[in-house]
Amino acid sequence: MSALNKDIGTFDNMVTALNYHMYQPVILANTGEFGGSTAHAPFSGHEKVIAHVHGSNQLAISMFDIDPTLFKSKTKISSKN
Repeated sequence: MSALNKDIGTFDNMVTALNYHMYQPVILANTGEFGGSTAHAPFSGHEKVIAHVHGSNQLAISMFDIDPTLFKSKTKISSKN
């Protein structure tokens, strides 16, 4: 999601919650005017935070690769009809 967000703390908490709730990578790119861009993925330990930039009126570029197949379900869901 992209944002022009002044309330960085609230949106940081939302990204963290979505990462746990939806069990998927979540990326928030905020404008450099306000700062607060972040990327999280449901990995183990402290590896959940992929990139996190705070501070206002600065230019920051974070580059990273995420393999989407890591989050693909490997078990089949069977219907009990």
